[in-house]
Amino acid sequence: MENCGAEVVGQLTQVRAKPDTTTWIGSGKLEEAIELASELGATLLVLDDELSPRQLRNISAATDLKVLDRTAIILDIFAQRAVSEAGKIQVELAQLRYRLTQLTGHGVALSRLGGGIGTRGPGETKLESDRRHIMRRISTLNRRLKDLAGRRAVFRDNRKKQNVQVVAVVGYTNAGKSTLINALAGSDIAAADQLFMTLDPTVRKLEGDGLDIVLVDTVGFIRNMPRHLAEAFSATLEEVTAADYLVIVIDASDPDASDQLDVVFEQLERLEATAKPTLLAINKVDLATADQVNNVRVSGCKRVDDCLEISATRNLGLDTLRAFLLDWPKTTRVPVSLTLDYTDAGLVNHLQTYGDVESVEYEASGVKLRGTIDPRHLAPFLPHLKKENEDHER
Repeated sequence: MENCGAEVVGQLTQVRAKPDTTTWIGSGKLEEAIELASELGATLLVLDDELSPRQLRNISAATDLKVLDRTAIILDIFAQRAVSEAGKIQVELAQLRYRLTQLTGHGVALSRLGGGIGTRGPGETKLESDRRHIMRRISTLNRRLKDLAGRRAVFRDNRKKQNVQVVAVVGYTNAGKSTLINALAGSDIAAADQLFMTLDPTVRKLEGDGLDIVLVDTVGFIRNMPRHLAEAFSATLEEVTAADYLVIVIDASDPDASDQLDVVFEQLERLEATAKPTLLAINKVDLATADQVNNVRVSGCKRVDDCLEISATRNLGLDTLRAFLLDWPKTTRVPVSLTLDYTDAGLVNHLQTYGDVESVEYEASGVKLRGTIDPRHLAPFLPHLKKENEDHER
């Protein structure tokens, strides 16, 4: 709540098999909340879940307080953080979709007044007007977001043509992703000990060894991501699905680190990105206990290709991480060994551009070529490799 500028004066929890369909919490707990709010002089009641419009209205009527659910709070934080055009569009889109669900709830309530002649009052007309206005605005924002996504797609295509390797840095919100990229690339991405400091994919180049590698900072994941946000930020999260490699950053000092790691893997699975080469960067080891670091290792390292312990703020383990990232493209290249007709000798240059050539021999039967290549650029060789395998089988 501090991220919204609100002061928490009290807190209540309740364990239920399932939420109450009318007021989310039980009637007894609601009475307890009303009494506590009165004693503490609270003016705002926040519920840590996504509530239905009916539940919000019922609680507000019972408590006479302003009532917000988890989605409204997260949207407020996102609105504070949005700076770029894309960020602002995505936040507004999520807010409008959320408001639309609230209007739908009011529509249900109004329908109970009756239907037909004599019931078409100004309230219902205003409701329909608001709904149409929101739908038009959503349509406009979707078009603008599609244009921006198209521009990002052009940048991604250009990076691929130039054989630039893309490493997406992902993780739970406030795990230290931006701080890590700043430390590795010597950049100045806005970073602070606050939720959702990064709303837009930010690209920074990692210098060294003659390789073109870029690090992409991404929006942080959270548990129970509101569906309106997940939909609005799908264009931004395309950077994760399009990346060649993933670095998952986890705050080892956080008591909920293991659960947060589960959330990250769930989101990556939803994005169909779990098959990518993945490194787990166990961050803030200077603030974590040995048991905390070990717990993250046990729960996370078996699910990725490699693990490294680091502290982005203390510069611990960053030289090792930087060396790993610069060497990563070489370790994932696939071998190529075949004989080409002289009419296809241009593929030698293709291998030189997108891989490493080990040997080239010009013989009467053709050009014998051996080397390794980035998997993204293997396609031109596939017909020749298939033909060579068929010839060997004969």
